Amino acid sequence: IQISSPNNVENGILFGDDADNDAGNIIYDHSDNAFSFATNGGTNERLRIDSSGQVGLNTVAPTATLDISNTNNNTPVINLEGGTDTGGDLTVESGQVLQVGHWNRDTSTFTERFRIGTDGALGIAGGNYGSSGQVLASQGPTSSPQWVDNASGPPGPPGPASTVAGPPG
Repeated sequence: IQISSPNNVENGILFGDDADNDAGNIIYDHSDNAFSFATNGGTNERLRIDSSGQVGLNTVAPTATLDISNTNNNTPVINLEGGTDTGGDLTVESGQVLQVGHWNRDTSTFTERFRIGTDGALGIAGGNYGSSGQVLASQGPTSSPQWVDNASGPPGPPGPASTVAGPPG
């Protein structure tokens, strides 16, 4: 199947039924070279692949390789579930660091909050890794936790302070 049209319009495939001839659709828009997939009346775009290859779920303007926008506050944005005890894993390629943080859409900046290093070490606020025998201790609701020496050994309460602090946040 080949569908051709002028380079400034959109064309696609419509899916319909007796009640709605455009219940869903797959559209290619030549003006911005993007694919979109719509459901529930054909006007609710659910998935977009833009001209740079970025994929958006529930967003018409993806800002990352995979950009997921949750439109329902009562459900998780991502749910990982598998059929075995290893299902639902979150992974990165061997030798890479898994970083978790906040993305600011207005400034297109990423602020790292924690990371899991290539050797499994936990870093708070960047590469702030604790050392063997240290535990994370809360510094209250307005400060980042700190790594402290645990004189009695894990899992007891923190011992005397020998701290490495990350920035608040």
